[in-house]
Amino acid sequence: MRRDEDDGAALAPLYDAMMHVARLMGDAAEAADWDTLAAARDCARLLTTRIDAASAGQAMPAELRTRRYAVLRDVLRQDARVREALTPTPAVLHAILDAPRARASALRAG
Repeated sequence: MRRDEDDGAALAPLYDAMMHVARLMGDAAEAADWDTLAAARDCARLLTTRIDAASAGQAMPAELRTRRYAVLRDVLRQDARVREALTPTPAVLHAILDAPRARASALRAG
């Protein structure tokens, strides 16, 4: 087996795991499951470290580069899901800001 095939064999499962973790982060953010999101973030950091170590200074076969770009695209899509879930829309902000006023008005009326 050639060295680049060895590298691919070591990196491919790490890339698959990163894709899974990124999707878990997106799902957790949309479900407002902050504990799972935090745990998945920590796992993503560990995977990033392992991927960096496994690929340091190594030529990457074309097939693995293609896989890597697919994973990166998916990770970016999942990151967008997380950001969307964490960023309140104007309607949500309005509801949050109006909630104390509505409660105060109800207390005064009641």
